[in-house]
Amino acid sequence: MNEKINKIFSALDKKYGWLGWWPSTPPDKEYPEYHKSKNYKYSEYEKFEIAIGAILTQNTAWSNVVKALYNLKKLKCSSPEKMLEIEETKILEAIKPSGYYNQKLKKMRYLCEFLIKNNWRDLEKLDISELRKRLLDIWGIGKETADSIILYVFNKPIFVVDAYTRRILQRCEIIDAKKDYDEIRILIEKNIPKKVNLYKNYHAAIVEHCKYNCKIKPLCEHCIIKNYCKLN
Repeated sequence: MNEKINKIFSALDKKYGWLGWWPSTPPDKEYPEYHKSKNYKYSEYEKFEIAIGAILTQNTAWSNVVKALYNLKKLKCSSPEKMLEIEETKILEAIKPSGYYNQKLKKMRYLCEFLIKNNWRDLEKLDISELRKRLLDIWGIGKETADSIILYVFNKPIFVVDAYTRRILQRCEIIDAKKDYDEIRILIEKNIPKKVNLYKNYHAAIVEHCKYNCKIKPLCEHCIIKNYCKLN
């Protein structure tokens, strides 16, 4: 199993190269962008934007999240404190492109309250399990969202399992439909090196591959991992 997971993920990594995830908006820019450097340092604003983006991306396309983040930047929503100061109606209008905006506003506000009570640097000192526990205690923050924040904001090696990861692993007969989130995450983490940039780019490459090849209705002809797939 170790060899199969490694071969699949390595093939995707090799095909797509460094994808510069998570995209964020540099201080002098208006829209999120992907980062060419593997050592890119996020500003405090970008860390906050990624944390908020992890909520906004729930059940929607990234293109819709970009519109919402652009609108929030126009409102000068640059920190948890600023977000809580801005009228709810304005925030709702800003994040409307992302869908489910009433729920997402509530989730974002709970996250902001948490980030105000807990200093960024103090959170960075926590080990992964404690940080994850605290994030999961926030209303509306599930495992995928928490792990995205841990990996991309706090730069700690935890693998983000999304629907695309599950799709590829099921089609390659590594997991079945009954496997829960943490079973899949632990399986992956046991079988690939615990390196932050590797986790980031494997996650990004899986998303990229599912956007263009491993769709709900897959395009198998030019798929680079079709030899591992039950659909082939």
